[in-house]
Amino acid sequence: MEKYAFTLAEVLITLGIIGVVAAMTLPSLVNRTLFMFQLTKEGKVLPMGAENTYWEESREELCSNTSSSSMNGFTCAYYAVTDKDYFKKLH
Repeated sequence: MEKYAFTLAEVLITLGIIGVVAAMTLPSLVNRTLFMFQLTKEGKVLPMGAENTYWEESREELCSNTSSSSMNGFTCAYYAVTDKDYFKKLH
């Protein structure tokens, strides 16, 4: 019975291809709007930014096209649920 092993060249070529594909797709995944929800003690699921959730006070600055915050997008779920035209306003 013959044993077969991958050569170093085969492994490096495969890793290179995976790296190229990841480099091409990663930027499109990073720029997506993130919708976050919070589970309350009562068992309700509320969009972040809603009353009595984290980031309620900063909901406008954390769902902004101009914000440079690393948490930008966290409260967009609130607007997506409460503003019927939210998705029409996205560019």
